[in-house]
Amino acid sequence: MKKTIVSICLSLIGSTVFSQTIIQKRIPISDGKTTFLIFDDKVDYFDLGSGDIGLKKTEKDNIIKLKAIIANFRETNLTVMTANGQYYSFLLNFSNDPDTLNYFFKSSTTQTKLAPPTDNKIVTLNNYQYTAEKLTGYQSRSIIGGNKQHKMTFLVRGIHVKDDKLFFHAEITNHSTINYDIDFLKFSIKNTKRYKKTVSQETEIRPLFTSADSGNSINAESVVQKVFVFDKFTVPDKKEFVIDLWEKDGDRNLAIAIDGKSILDAKRID
Repeated sequence: MKKTIVSICLSLIGSTVFSQTIIQKRIPISDGKTTFLIFDDKVDYFDLGSGDIGLKKTEKDNIIKLKAIIANFRETNLTVMTANGQYYSFLLNFSNDPDTLNYFFKSSTTQTKLAPPTDNKIVTLNNYQYTAEKLTGYQSRSIIGGNKQHKMTFLVRGIHVKDDKLFFHAEITNHSTINYDIDFLKFSIKNTKRYKKTVSQETEIRPLFTSADSGNSINAESVVQKVFVFDKFTVPDKKEFVIDLWEKDGDRNLAIAIDGKSILDAKRID
């Protein structure tokens, strides 16, 4: 079925529970420029359908900024609801050079405030976000794997399992006075170093969800925590799970290798 998306479409949907205004728009996102969505009221709720895009609320609670972490990402969606009951649905596409970087949205009428949508995918992603916030709120001192160089520290603090999903809790510390911009994160299963002479078969694994609280930058002398969610997987003997972190316009690249046993020892969370 072909979907039709209009630039800004206002439609009133009535039900026995609530009414709402739906604003739909297609927005191009770049990995080299930041796009700002500016609303006329506080953002109460948002849901991003992909971890390939960095999303962050600014100090102003009515502004969201977006930037692609991975170039040429697959089309995805973003849902936003504001305090005055406005409901926004966006389709996000990759563009090397977007024509517009600032989008302003103004409510047309007074609306009844909405309850969060109950679409299964949105509920699932919201549950991932809730679990991610729970994990990052716990000050763990454990280290599953790590890499420290170039005045950067990249750690995996914990691996957790819930409902056949694996949650990797990572921490990135920028000890330098220069901001660190993420070019991309890559997750793959590779041969371990001592088996490099064997035929290499690298398998890339893409996360179902990446917590987007920090966007794709680590400010100077600051610490950022991220949670990556995957469908459950295991690592064969003689291989390891590798997380590659690459800097944009720089060479402070870091990698963490995690053995299969560490994944099998994932802690169960409720």
